[in-house]
Amino acid sequence: HIRSDDVRAGRDGHAGRLVLAEGTAERNRMVTWDLVTRAEVLRAIQEYDRLGPEAFFAEHGFARTTTYELLWEERRYPPKAILGTAYEFATGQRLASGDFEGGKSGAVKVLGNLGFTVREIQRR
Repeated sequence: HIRSDDVRAGRDGHAGRLVLAEGTAERNRMVTWDLVTRAEVLRAIQEYDRLGPEAFFAEHGFARTTTYELLWEERRYPPKAILGTAYEFATGQRLASGDFEGGKSGAVKVLGNLGFTVREIQRR
């Protein structure tokens, strides 16, 4: 399980690091979020807007969100897909959805550390 102290915010505004989700091929490898900045997250958001959801998911290997949404300029985005794509932009390495957590101790926290708003999806 990922503990809250597994995610560390950098002093320079970078997100920190997060242990990969259990059950991955390389359980002890760390995803280091230090290279991911707001700029890469915004670039991923622009890519999502440009491609549309289905093409974005096909291109970057993620799926629709079911629990949380990233809010930006009155629009909603899938936080895990956006963060994973931002990581790819920052490092040149693609993460699979199973490589990192998306919930409160994962993508939600990393994006929050970068100053983004992520909330639970409001069911109607």
